[in-house]
Amino acid sequence: MPPSVPAVSRFRSFLDSRAMAHNPVQVLSKYIGLHGDTFRFYFGGVKEAIVTINPVVIQHVLKTNSENYHKSEIQVAAAAHPDGL
Repeated sequence: MPPSVPAVSRFRSFLDSRAMAHNPVQVLSKYIGLHGDTFRFYFGGVKEAIVTINPVVIQHVLKTNSENYHKSEIQVAAAAHPDGL
C-alpha cells in the first residue's frame, strides 16, 4: 500500500465510534464516498486498519499474498465458514 492512502483522522474515527458500533456499513460508506475505495481508519481512534472495497486489493491480501498479512481470529473463522460466523 503506498503511503499516500487517504486517512480518516484518529479524532474523527474516535468521534464515529458510537455510530460504528450501531451501523459500521453506514459509517464506512460515508468515508468511501469521501476518500475512495481504499483508506485508513482508526477503530476506536486507536487501532489503525486499511479499509478497502477494491477487489484487486482484496484478492492480493486474502489470496495472492495472504501469508504477508496478519488476520485476526475472527477473520480466520469467517473465512473458514462461507456462510459467516
